[in-house]
Amino acid sequence: MNISLRSIALVATQYISIIAILLSTSNVARSQAESTYNPAVLKLIYTLNPAQSESSFLDTILIPTKGDPSAHRIEIDPKRFARLLSQFYSQVASLRTINTSDETSPSRELYSLLFGPLHESFLRQKITTLLISANTGLQAVPFSALHDGEEWFGTRFSFSLTPSLSLIKHLQDDAGASRKSFLAGSSIFDGLAPLPMVNQELKQISQIRAGNAYLNEQFTRQVLDSSLSNPDVDYVHLSTHAEFLPGGPQKSKIYLGKGSLSIKEFSGLRLSRDDNPFELFTLSACRTALGDRDSELGLAGLALQVGAKTAIGSLWYVDDLATTILFIRFYRLLDQGFPKGEAMRQVRTELSKNQIEIKNQSLYDRDGEILIEDLTPSQTRKLKRRLDHPFFWAAPIMLGLPW
Repeated sequence: MNISLRSIALVATQYISIIAILLSTSNVARSQAESTYNPAVLKLIYTLNPAQSESSFLDTILIPTKGDPSAHRIEIDPKRFARLLSQFYSQVASLRTINTSDETSPSRELYSLLFGPLHESFLRQKITTLLISANTGLQAVPFSALHDGEEWFGTRFSFSLTPSLSLIKHLQDDAGASRKSFLAGSSIFDGLAPLPMVNQELKQISQIRAGNAYLNEQFTRQVLDSSLSNPDVDYVHLSTHAEFLPGGPQKSKIYLGKGSLSIKEFSGLRLSRDDNPFELFTLSACRTALGDRDSELGLAGLALQVGAKTAIGSLWYVDDLATTILFIRFYRLLDQGFPKGEAMRQVRTELSKNQIEIKNQSLYDRDGEILIEDLTPSQTRKLKRRLDHPFFWAAPIMLGLPW
């Protein structure tokens, strides 16, 4: 069922300013040719049918920068939709086999439901980048691991997600921005599993981005406060344990080198950054993009509220080794001039196609640069089993701006 042109026009007017920015080549990395950069806004709306409790509507609206917008509505059984989402999430997050050649697999079925009506438009208009605005119920979908029968969604598109356009306040790129970084993390915890790769992750990223790195006992509340309020810092990377739990903002926390920081305390940091947004706020930690009904995108969503143009969180308990590889490569691509969304797409592609190489107890990316040094025997065995399953590369979700 197609949505009326009037409905499309109403939605499109909300995105006029975003479309103008999408068209501005000043926001596209110089290394990405203008002819290959073709962004669009995608609006996903999932609603229960008020006239019939056993049905729901899924509205999809594609607003390209070139050509006419298109919109579709399908009616689906909410129980079937919830079952598919549950099966899909379980498959991806628990490393179960995903049969992409089977049209009835959750990955294929969900792609067909969410994007099937727009698939030909994606290909015909050669869309490369999507800013996805999704309402509650769709924000925690592992979009990267959806499959169209030929390619993963996360390797075909660079994309980011926003729960609300009101969170995207800072669209223009600041010329001459300082681009200083604050890097911090913990590898040892009381009562929690260690994260042995954090040290290498921070070491490698600190060599790519200018800034200080704080590890374990150096990662204190005082250091966090002073660094996040420093107007010269616009890249933040935190590698630690974190979890968004039900029960209010005091229950959920991010772990420091000593102690932890509650969601309530974390959200209070926003006051110092309203007029000076972070360029990127990365939470390289467990399940930082899952929340509850009041904040479906968890800590990463709150990072946007703190004052970040772009935030990155995780949808499930991530693998320590794979996450370190992913983020080291991601920051290298940023340093080469790739937009944030495109850098993440490139990393997903490289891991899904196993484009990494082990030589002399070190791991190299496809450009021949070292990712990890002094691999342990267990790490070598894991890498030889490959990291091409979406479990290893589809958990990070980008929120806010993809460029």
